Amino acid sequence: MSPDPLSELQPIILGQAPGLWPLALGWWLVIIAVLLTIFFAVRAFVNYRKFWTVKRQCLTQIKLTTDNHQINRLLKQAALHYYPVTDVARLSGQAWADFLNLTLASSQHTPCNDACLALYSQPSGQDPVFQAIAQHWLGCLSRATINNGIVKNV
Repeated sequence: MSPDPLSELQPIILGQAPGLWPLALGWWLVIIAVLLTIFFAVRAFVNYRKFWTVKRQCLTQIKLTTDNHQINRLLKQAALHYYPVTDVARLSGQAWADFLNLTLASSQHTPCNDACLALYSQPSGQDPVFQAIAQHWLGCLSRATINNGIVKNV
C-alpha cells in the first residue's frame, strides 16, 4: 500500500489573534467625530452662558430691588448689552418706552408706557407693576427679538 498522503502534510500553524491596537481607520474617524461633537457642544454651551449672563444678573437684581430708577437702570444696562449701543444709549422718555414696547408682547404695551413715563414724573417711586414689566421684558428677551432689528424703527 502506498503511504498516507495526509501524514506528509505539515501541521497547521495558527497566527496570532488580531489585537485592538492599532485601531482601524473607521474607529479613528468615530473617535474624531465624537471629540469634535463634544468640543462644539461645550463651546456652544459656554457661549450661551456668557451671552445670557447680563440677563440673568439683571433679573436677579430686579427681584431684589423695588426702586423704579434702579430697575430702569438695569433695563437700560441689559438693552445696551444686547442691542446696538448707538441705537439704545440715546433713548429716554417716550422713545425709551416705545423701545420697550416694540420689544415686548403687545398685551404689555400700555402698562409699560405708563410705568416708563412715571419715572419722569415722580421724584422716586416703588411701583411693583414696573418691576413685573421689567421682569417680563427681560424674560421675553431672546435672540429672535435681539436680531430682528426693531431698534431702527424707534
